[in-house]
Amino acid sequence: MRRILPTRLLVVLFFGVSCAAQELPAPRVVDLKAPDGTTLKATFFAAAKPGPGVLLLHQCNQQRKNWDELAARLAGTGINVLTVDYRGYGESGGTPYKDLPQDEFAKIVAEKWPGDVDTAFNYLVSQPGVTRGIVGAGGASCGVNQSIQLARRHPEVKSLVLLSGNTDRGGRGFLRKSQKLPMMLSAADDDGAAVEVMQWLYGLSTNPGSKFVHYTSGGHGTEMFAAHKELPGTIVEWYVQTLVKTPGSAPAVTGASGKTRAPGILEEIDSAGGASTAAQKLSEARRAPAIRGQQGSGGNPQAQCGRLSELAQCVRQPLRCVSSRRAERFGTRERKESAGASKVGHDRSRGTAQSDSRKC
Repeated sequence: MRRILPTRLLVVLFFGVSCAAQELPAPRVVDLKAPDGTTLKATFFAAAKPGPGVLLLHQCNQQRKNWDELAARLAGTGINVLTVDYRGYGESGGTPYKDLPQDEFAKIVAEKWPGDVDTAFNYLVSQPGVTRGIVGAGGASCGVNQSIQLARRHPEVKSLVLLSGNTDRGGRGFLRKSQKLPMMLSAADDDGAAVEVMQWLYGLSTNPGSKFVHYTSGGHGTEMFAAHKELPGTIVEWYVQTLVKTPGSAPAVTGASGKTRAPGILEEIDSAGGASTAAQKLSEARRAPAIRGQQGSGGNPQAQCGRLSELAQCVRQPLRCVSSRRAERFGTRERKESAGASKVGHDRSRGTAQSDSRKC
């Protein structure tokens, strides 16, 4: 017994020291400098050992702290994470976007955000514990386009998670050609046209491992985390698979989870003359209510027209891809929940979405 007891004590001490060594470092808040000198506030969630990195980009009615729980869970699996506030959001510098005219806001998004996102990306990959050449990106709403554009600029991005958003024509062309880039996409039916648009992007992916997680309800972007407690865990499993176990690869999706056809107006929009064709379909849909009313036909052509208008709006301006119904709901609550984050992505879209519906 005298000889065994010390051995057991040594084992206990060994595992105690090992566990202590594996404790996660505390999240580190950092100031990043954008190319024009604007301060971008970010948080780095370091893993306990070297591993890949993930950059998470928030939606335009939130801020980086909305990712905190997911980022901590990823760090616990050995994946380093950086979250960042866009300029004008959260704790970052720059003019709050709610104070900017729409044209100026759009110009800043087009001209400044890519450099800001690259600044965050360069910080992430420069950290000693981040494995070079194996990085993931994730975005919600307007963060979807930013994540896709980041992958266009940086081949080190091996995996994407995209929630309730869209991208521009260049981004869609990139997805069509990116056979080696697996994507996980998710959206809910109660989020305007988000499901149709995300199914469209999913259909563009030529990677057999890409998958679409479809909910009947749950809201917009990271709102779905509250309604579907399993979704953050699904995202963690996705990144572990595509960045740790088999970097840049995921098991092929088959059966009921396979791709479905996107609405015709979306399939045509990027083809030669597609914009004109889409405009004609909208024009026809707007005339249909009066014609059908004269004929006494049933159905709800007004709703159909509004849906087509919403889909077209999502394609024309991804930042404003949201229904007027959701924008109304965000209007008062966000001032309390966002902790200073600008809600321009949804509030600005309200007038446009309503305007499109009235044209029908």
